Amino acid sequence: MQSSRSSPRLARLLAEVSRAEEWARSASRELADYLRSGSNELLLTYSYMGYPAASILYWLLFTLRPDLRTALMDADTASYYAVAYRSDLTIVAFTTKPDSAATIRITDSSRLTGARVMVVSPQPSEKTRLYMRDALLKTVPAADSEITASLWEALLAYYTGLSMAQEGRRGERLRAIANQGFSVIVEELVEKYMDLTIKALGAREIVITSGKLLEPASAALAKALKSRGVNASYSPISLLEPVGNEYVLIVSCSVEDHLISEKKILIAMSGGRTLELRLNLDPLEAPIYVLILALYLEEGLSEP
Repeated sequence: MQSSRSSPRLARLLAEVSRAEEWARSASRELADYLRSGSNELLLTYSYMGYPAASILYWLLFTLRPDLRTALMDADTASYYAVAYRSDLTIVAFTTKPDSAATIRITDSSRLTGARVMVVSPQPSEKTRLYMRDALLKTVPAADSEITASLWEALLAYYTGLSMAQEGRRGERLRAIANQGFSVIVEELVEKYMDLTIKALGAREIVITSGKLLEPASAALAKALKSRGVNASYSPISLLEPVGNEYVLIVSCSVEDHLISEKKILIAMSGGRTLELRLNLDPLEAPIYVLILALYLEEGLSEP
C-alpha cells in the first residue's frame, strides 16, 4: 500500500466523502421533514449495509430526542413481528440492496397495516418500484459498492439526527463537527491508522469485534477486508470467544477502555493477537469514521 499522502486511493476517498456530505446535508432536510410530519412512534429498519445508517439515526434520536419513541430492528423482523402490531408507525427503511425481498416485504407489510414508510436506498429497478407502491423513496446516488452506499446513507442519518436534536451542549458540539465536515479529517484519519490497516490486510484470518453501537460499522469493516482477500468475520464483543493464534481487531471508543482491557487479557490468555482501532471521539460520531476507513480498505477503491 502506497503512502496515503500520494495515494490515488486517498484522493478518490476524499472526493467520495465530499460528494456524500454535500448530498447528505441537502437530503437530510427531506428526511427530517418526513419524520417530523409523522407520529411519535418511529421504527428504523435496515437490510444489508443499511444497518449503519439505521443504527446511527437510532442512537442520535434515542440520546438527543428522548421524547420520541424510537425502535431499531432489521427489516424482516419488523415485517413479521412489529408492523402488524402498531397502527400508527412512521418507518424509515435503509438498504443497500433495493431489489431484495426484504425491501419489498417491509413496504408490503406497511401498506397493509397503514403505516407510513420511506425507503432510503440506491435506485431500485422499475419492477421493484412497482412493488413498493405507496412507499416514499429517497434515492441514494451511489452505486459503486454497498460500502459506498452505506457511507452515503450513514451521513444522511447523521445530519438528519442532528437536525432533529433538542438544544443542549452535546448536540451543539456534534453540530459544530458536522458543520466542519468529515472530509477535512480523511487524510489525518488514514495516516493515523495506516499501520493498523496494513497489519489487518496482512492477516490471513481476522475476527473483528466491538460493542453494540459500533457493531454496524465494524461489520462493514469486515466486509471491506473480505473484498481484499482477508478471511474476516465479525463477532459482538459480548459473545467473543478467542481461539488460538488468531488476530482479533477490537473497534472501540475511549469510553469503553475498561471493558476493552478485560477483553485484551482474555485474547492474550487464549494465545491470540490483538489489533486495536480505538477512537477518542463521541460515540455518536465514531461510526462515520469507521465507515470511512472501511471504504478506504475496500477493493473497489484500489489503485489501478
